[in-house]
Amino acid sequence: MPKKLYIYGEGHVEPYIHSRVACRAFIERDGELLVSDESDGALILLPGGGHMKGETLPECVIREVREESGYIVEPTEEFLILNEYYDRSVFETHYFICRITGQAVQDLTASESENNLTPQWKEIKALKAFYKQYSKDQALPSWKRHVYQREYTAVSEYIKQFHPEAAI
Repeated sequence: MPKKLYIYGEGHVEPYIHSRVACRAFIERDGELLVSDESDGALILLPGGGHMKGETLPECVIREVREESGYIVEPTEEFLILNEYYDRSVFETHYFICRITGQAVQDLTASESENNLTPQWKEIKALKAFYKQYSKDQALPSWKRHVYQREYTAVSEYIKQFHPEAAI
């Protein structure tokens, strides 16, 4: 059973009029995690994205990882569900542990292509520190801080569960 966590952002008000379900992947190799990195530095996120009608959550994470990175993965465990509440929106993100089983061709959206989204491997503790720093950076737009707060929370939980010796 995956752990559930909640983030209540500033100004959250019920009833919620917008909701989004997404899936993201933790793919580890040699102490590094795979991220989707926009080369202009706009965003660095664990690979994943929005759930589409008719697909299962595991199918969603498989599709999103393939599209963003070109890797074919097998989800081995759903370990975290993170619910975020901002303004009149609720976001539910399912985090899966995945292993790479093959290679395919990236299939980026127009926006991802414009931002030169590329798969990169980032050291786990450095990634956590990056997310922590930018989740508090008041110079960033609030939506970006929220995204980095989500990723910081998820990476922190990943470290607690799978790398307790690296907890900082």
